Amino acid sequence: MRFERARAHKLFLIFIVALVFRLTLLAGWYAAGQGEHLSADSTLHIKIAQSLAAHEGFSVNGVPVFRRVPVYAAILSLAVRAGVFPLAIQLLQVLLGALSCLLLIAIGNRMGAHRAGIFAGFLLAVDYLLAKQCVYILPEIVFVTLILAFFYFWFNAVCNASVSSFAAAGVLAGLSVLTKEVLFLFYPGMAVMYIFTSRHRLKGLRAALIFLTAYVVCLMPWVARNSQLEGRFALLTNSSGLTFYLGNNPTVRPRLYGGDWIRGIDTVSPTAADIAAANATGDPDRWYSQQAILSIREHPLDFVKNMSFKAARLWYPFYHKAPLWAKWVAGLPYTAMALLALFGAGLTRTRWRDFLPCYLLIIYLTAVHAVTIPGIRYRYPAVPFLMLFAGFGLQQIWLQVKSKMARIGPT
Repeated sequence: MRFERARAHKLFLIFIVALVFRLTLLAGWYAAGQGEHLSADSTLHIKIAQSLAAHEGFSVNGVPVFRRVPVYAAILSLAVRAGVFPLAIQLLQVLLGALSCLLLIAIGNRMGAHRAGIFAGFLLAVDYLLAKQCVYILPEIVFVTLILAFFYFWFNAVCNASVSSFAAAGVLAGLSVLTKEVLFLFYPGMAVMYIFTSRHRLKGLRAALIFLTAYVVCLMPWVARNSQLEGRFALLTNSSGLTFYLGNNPTVRPRLYGGDWIRGIDTVSPTAADIAAANATGDPDRWYSQQAILSIREHPLDFVKNMSFKAARLWYPFYHKAPLWAKWVAGLPYTAMALLALFGAGLTRTRWRDFLPCYLLIIYLTAVHAVTIPGIRYRYPAVPFLMLFAGFGLQQIWLQVKSKMARIGPT
């Protein structure tokens, strides 16, 4: 009973630290007069939310939109309709950010590493960049929370052979893809990986089918909506080709620094002639994909070089344009955490089968953004799992210190 009470106190303390830290950053954001500041990337989400709040559907100015998936805009629309936008969304993200720390601890528990999970949860609670993300009207915080919830149910399903947990994991996977589509192929890859690494192949196949069924059922209403409006089979968005093109065209000159992928510096926007040519095909996104592939074929060495730069930029310690103090606040803890994560990954190498989903997520995100466009916030879904590995590193250090103290103490 005393052990359980002590564990509950630790969880409560980490939750409060995370909550207060994020609320402090949000208060500072408003005190600086930035409370209702909206980035360019927020604009389309907000316009769609306003349309949903006005019962005009997932559209802008009456025109159906395919450039975004629906979950985040639907959440925004509730705040718009209630007249408490954007503060209500920022407060929701603060709460989800704090709850994410508990989810990460729960994942550590499910992996049989309570103390490593506690360390990881604390690292997530005080991470400056992830905490600061709560003030922005962007889907990353909701996205990360859904991914952590998915991993909890996935690991629970694997440990307990639970059919309901596999189904729940499938639904959460679908909801995360409907928040940001980047992991669309990751989840089927997880299912295939599970089949081939399962010790009981037939049971693994059945579990994977249950997971994939729930995943597909969750996505189908959105896919059916897009296909009906397009008049042909359509998946999640119609902007992947443009994103691919922005990361792969003859003007791409990536530099080794952090931040966002900047048009006019790292790449150029499509010209008026490009836009006209793309629109003339009736399928602009496909045209942009074809142009990107053509550029890769004509400049294969540049493509490989650019991939290495973009992969490195995804994991850059801080935003290049941040004030000097912010670079230190973000960069030093991040670098220490990354080194501890490498140490922890080495410690857990004999359990590689258990941690394969974590490795896969990190590799997948790195590969996708090395091929398309990078940005520090695009790595956020993988950062909690680096912290989990760092938690193993910290646990080992703690055990070493405790052992030395026991040896030099009174007998």
